[in-house]
This record gives sequence, structure tokens and C-alpha cells, in this order.
Amino acid sequence: MNREIIVGFLNDDTDRRTQFDNRTRKELCCNFNRDLPLLISRVCGARKTIDVGLYVTGTEGTKPYEPYRRAGFSLLETRLSDECDMMQEGFFSSFDKGYSSVVVLQHSVPNLPTGYIEHAVRRLRETGGIVLGPLVNGGFYLVGMVREAFDSIYRAGVLSRLCFCDPENRMETVNRIERVLSPPYLLPEWYQVRTPEDLKRLYSDCESDSTPNARWTRNTSCGQDIGDFYRNDCKPL
Repeated sequence: MNREIIVGFLNDDTDRRTQFDNRTRKELCCNFNRDLPLLISRVCGARKTIDVGLYVTGTEGTKPYEPYRRAGFSLLETRLSDECDMMQEGFFSSFDKGYSSVVVLQHSVPNLPTGYIEHAVRRLRETGGIVLGPLVNGGFYLVGMVREAFDSIYRAGVLSRLCFCDPENRMETVNRIERVLSPPYLLPEWYQVRTPEDLKRLYSDCESDSTPNARWTRNTSCGQDIGDFYRNDCKPL
């Protein structure tokens, strides 16, 4: 067991605020869940000097994800439905196992640069505290903290309001942390895939990136305008 862990939060349904039909939303969710472990695996030191894990929701438990366990991922299961409660439980579970720092990632950022995750791990290792990865459209794609910071914000009740996808709550969360600790370190902004335009941007970004990011998400077969964009403007995958 290493001292640090990166945990990906899988989900059995993607954000219902996304601008896709039900079929496409479910397909995207499945592809996000496939891409997130691949993203984490590409982080420098993953499974060697940094442990990796997946936080699994849904009624089927961990059984569908056993291949990831065999590949070196720890599997954490929850029956909770509230995202704030889930994140709190995820940090509790990881710190109870003895980790000194924990970084958690949401699943709808399949082409997030691995350098952002590596920066978060280094920052926590060198200075402690809390690291946040802000989303362009509100909320966070990454939350990381050391045990001491977790204990402080838990006692202050900040953790009960911390979640990935609450755009109205982002600045309030930062302000609440600053009342208890030094200001959290903010990574560069990134975007989650919530609209056809976001998916177009992902295709474009992946075309110009030599790394095989978002392998499954890029193959999402949308029945909207994005389908024409994919067929006419994107090279075959």
C-alpha cells in the first residue's frame, strides 16, 4: 500500500442536466465509466507509487468491475444517492485505510490532461491542504486533500456541502474552506461533457492530442447534430 491514492467516481447515470436524449445520456455514462480508469492508469506512478481506486454506485455492486480489481484498482462500493454524502464517505473510507492524501475525480471529464492530476498529487505531497479542479460550467472535476485538512473541514461542516456538480455552490465552498484553512489551491479549469458542443470540443481536442484520451467517449453514437459533425468532420477512430 502506498501513501497516496487517486479515486475515480463512477456512476450509473450521468448528470440529468446534460443536453442529450436518454439513450445518448446512458451511452455517455457507460463510456465515461470506461474511460475514467484508463485516464487514471496513465497518471505517472499509478499502481506503482500511487494507489488507484474506483468508487462504484448502482444496484449491481462491484461485480461488473472485477476486471479493474484484477488490474490493480481498489473498489469502493456505496448505496448512497446524494453526491455530497458519497464524496464524504469516499474520503472517510480512503483515509480510514491509512492514506495520507486522497484525490477524487468525477467521471464526465474523460479527456482531462493527466498533468492536472499529477500536479494535484505533487501539490498535496509538498504543501498539504486542499486542491480543487474547477469546471468551466461550475462545480469541480477534482477534489484532493490530505488527512489533516479533511479532519478540519469535516469538523467545520464544510464537507457536507462539497460535491462535484453544483455550480451555484462552487464559490461558497471555496469561501467556507478559507474560513477554516488556508485558501485551496486551484488547478486550471476544465470542461465536463454536458452538451453536444462539449462533445464536439472533445472530438476536436482529441484530434490534436497524441495521447489516446477518451477512447470510449469518442465513439459515442449520438442521434443529434453531433452525429453529422462526427461523420463529416472527424477522422475515423
